[in-house]
Amino acid sequence: MSIVTRCKPVYHNYVRRQLFLDLTIFKIYFSSRTLNHNRTGVVGNEDDESNTSANSLKDAILMGSKVKVLNLMKSEDLVCMNLMCEKVGDPCICRLSRALERTPNLKHLNLSGNRLSQLPDIIWNLKDLQTLDLSDNLLESRPPKISLLQNLVCLNISKNPIPNESN
Repeated sequence: MSIVTRCKPVYHNYVRRQLFLDLTIFKIYFSSRTLNHNRTGVVGNEDDESNTSANSLKDAILMGSKVKVLNLMKSEDLVCMNLMCEKVGDPCICRLSRALERTPNLKHLNLSGNRLSQLPDIIWNLKDLQTLDLSDNLLESRPPKISLLQNLVCLNISKNPIPNESN
């Protein structure tokens, strides 16, 4: 009985110390991450959300509806890692779809250079979207639902294997 009572405080001290270290590492990680993002302009001022941008799917998901600009030009984030997916190792829209669901206030979306052959349907729900860059992909036709994006000002579909419509 005396051994158990001696071990308990030592164990509790160990757990407390470990929690303190974990919490300290967590604080350092996120404070340095915030500083780095503020320096690079990825995270805007809380009062001024107009310039909030993300350069990865992870950042887009973390910042959610605050994201106005999503730049995924030649992004490795779009490469499918799901072993159950038929597109494993190739660009896939499944991860992109999940990120776009969490960023409904996007104004500018850059998906250029990703070898995408199709687009997720969730794109057509982005009512505030003004710029859509789909250049240098593998799209074989102009997106048929493009008219659903009422605020779209700029659409770039150059460098895609889209046949001429003049034929």
